[in-house]
Amino acid sequence: MKKDNINKKIDYLVKTVGHLTETTDNLTKTVGHLTETVDFLKETVDFVKDNAVTKQEFDKRSLEVDARFTKIEALMVTKDYLDDKLADLRGDLVVMTRKEDTKVKCLVEILHKKKLLTAGEAKQIFKMEPFAQIA
Repeated sequence: MKKDNINKKIDYLVKTVGHLTETTDNLTKTVGHLTETVDFLKETVDFVKDNAVTKQEFDKRSLEVDARFTKIEALMVTKDYLDDKLADLRGDLVVMTRKEDTKVKCLVEILHKKKLLTAGEAKQIFKMEPFAQIA
């Protein structure tokens, strides 16, 4: 019986040592994965450290961009300003067109008096746009 008891204890110890060996192997694998992860994180931190801008560099660049925006805003025309200028231009074009229309009317009258245009042709010209005469 003593031998049986000793054999059982030896078997138990062998199983326990086997289990401990398996657990140790698993821990070794886990430590290996953790080491890889730490190495990757270290590489990432080193990359960021080497390539990221400093707060001073960021602040300096931010001030430069702000200055450029201020300059652009100062030089940029507003919609109201552009609308006013286009309205002025349209008015100027209408005045110039009216002057040209007056010249054409005068020319038509002269040509009609010299009998180079008939009364019907003169009326037809006067009915034309942009400033048609009614009648």
